[in-house]
Amino acid sequence: MPDRYSLADWFSRTLAPLLGVVGDLADPCPAPDGRHIACTGVVQRGLGCPPEKRLYLIDPERRSLRELPGDRQVHGAATWSPDSGRLAAIQESDASDAHQLWITEPDASREGRALPLPGWAEYVEWSPDGRRILIGVAPDGVDRAGALGSDRVGKTAPASDAAPTTTRWLALLDPVTGAWERVTSPGLNVWEAGWCGPDALVLLVSDDASEDSWYSSRVIRLALESRATELLYRPVPEFGSSPQLGWLTASLDGRWVGLIEGVCSDRGLVAGDVRILDLVTGASASFPAGFDATSLARSDHSGRFVAAGLRGPCNVVATIDATTQRIETLWEGTDFLGGARRFPKVVVGGERIFAIAENLDTPTGLVELTLGRRRRIWSVADTADDTGLRGVDSRWVSWKSSDGTEVHGLLTLPSGVPRGLLLWVHGGPVSVSADQWKGRPASMSYLLAEGIAIFRPNPRGSAGDGRESVARLVGDLGGVDTEDVLSGLEWLSSEVLGALPTAVGGESYGGYLTAWLLTETTRFKAAVVSSPITDWTSFQQTSNIRRFAETFATGAALGRNPLRRAGEITTPTLVIVGGRDRCTPPGEGRQLHDALRAGGRAPARLVEYPDIGHVPREFPALLDYSEVIRTWITDFLWAG
Repeated sequence: MPDRYSLADWFSRTLAPLLGVVGDLADPCPAPDGRHIACTGVVQRGLGCPPEKRLYLIDPERRSLRELPGDRQVHGAATWSPDSGRLAAIQESDASDAHQLWITEPDASREGRALPLPGWAEYVEWSPDGRRILIGVAPDGVDRAGALGSDRVGKTAPASDAAPTTTRWLALLDPVTGAWERVTSPGLNVWEAGWCGPDALVLLVSDDASEDSWYSSRVIRLALESRATELLYRPVPEFGSSPQLGWLTASLDGRWVGLIEGVCSDRGLVAGDVRILDLVTGASASFPAGFDATSLARSDHSGRFVAAGLRGPCNVVATIDATTQRIETLWEGTDFLGGARRFPKVVVGGERIFAIAENLDTPTGLVELTLGRRRRIWSVADTADDTGLRGVDSRWVSWKSSDGTEVHGLLTLPSGVPRGLLLWVHGGPVSVSADQWKGRPASMSYLLAEGIAIFRPNPRGSAGDGRESVARLVGDLGGVDTEDVLSGLEWLSSEVLGALPTAVGGESYGGYLTAWLLTETTRFKAAVVSSPITDWTSFQQTSNIRRFAETFATGAALGRNPLRRAGEITTPTLVIVGGRDRCTPPGEGRQLHDALRAGGRAPARLVEYPDIGHVPREFPALLDYSEVIRTWITDFLWAG
């Protein structure tokens, strides 16, 4: 591959066999009998348009995939009736402020039917008795989680910074008549909900819909007949911080409620210990499984749950039995079980456990996990033309940080001798870098064709290193994580790669740490600061996740502001922001860029995507995003 080439041509050739066919899978949902798995198939028609998302059905025995009727985009996971005979999914509708519910019988020849929904539906779940469907409704204009792109929910959502005055709420829909009723009060905001037996719901709630309020959510039970609520669990502060909650999962009989609890940085990315509540005795028990749980599913057995998570670079799946208090590891390996998600996830149908799995060399596909084994059921087409990625090698590495703590990360090497190195820091900070097919995300993989090795460390605070690791980072952002990253670079230079011209970059928290690293060292030839935090004071005044800063940016961390030391930065710096970003507002990047230009010690460029929230993730914006990063890094990496 020549030093300079058309990135559009490169993507077109590399992805050519995947264009127009299912090139990615998301949101698998097995039928209760385990005979079929509904999932979202992602189809990219071309680089100049966003992907299409349609509902597909996978037969795990025939290993076949077929598209279900319906010409509209689907959103989120589908839901099966208890008898496995009907399937309901959220689809786009003609209304600008609502979705519709598509109900079909996969084994029948007749078409399904569409039922109007009372707003933007975020999730649906069929009741255990099959008589009702639970709908989680997000009103137009409420915050979208940063992990999902920030911005606001809805086609006509304003870009205004005004806090939403409406709350997320719940509706129950009759799948026969299409009639629905609201079941939660206007003063209660519902982040997550699920059935807790046929006549009650379990809810993760806060008092308002601001993204800030998620950080202090609590769990309640709602009796549907009386509409009475009961507080089930409110987290207790630990390590000086209050944990966050997610993945509410109740047993079919309504006795047991499981959840994941841990100090976290983003809604939708919860990692920690499993906690199980016994609603008969009132007992509450934490089940530290020896890994950071990142998803939780129930099995048909009362009190039995299945968790997926991370232990260092390994993905782990385990069963947890609340009745016997026994934890059994079912599977462990370095295949990534998250798909396009950032965290591992498993789903359960009957006694069968499924996940989306991939690694650098293995295409994304659906697998069934049994004790110590995985069986591949269906995978996307492999690339016929992998020019630029042929011979690429990805490996997990570990090193000792400055205080002797072992830290791990992912090193991806191009074919041939590397010409340069890119250090890329993940967001979060409670997130992770993972080994994904063809070097996903796409905004990174093409750099391998330039001969650039990519080093993605998981410094302290990353998921997979335990709650104590996160606690060590709280109040020390820019401190221990800086040491972990720089010690990894030193180890690579002295023990693995030798001295190579090095660039640095990152998104969100990774953008913050990149900017801070530029004040601590002059070793980098180029930098990419994407969707960053640059000053904790301005961030807390403008962001919709101020409580994140109140948790992590305390003590010494509060004084580590890249903006205030911008005059010391001598590294050519590209700053990228999204105009509709609510969690790391565009002003954070703009002010760093302006300070760098005013200081005049290094080239600086600002790229703003006015219609994008938190980091471009899809074509066509992804193509331009990739191009500006590629151009900046290669223009300066070998200069001088």
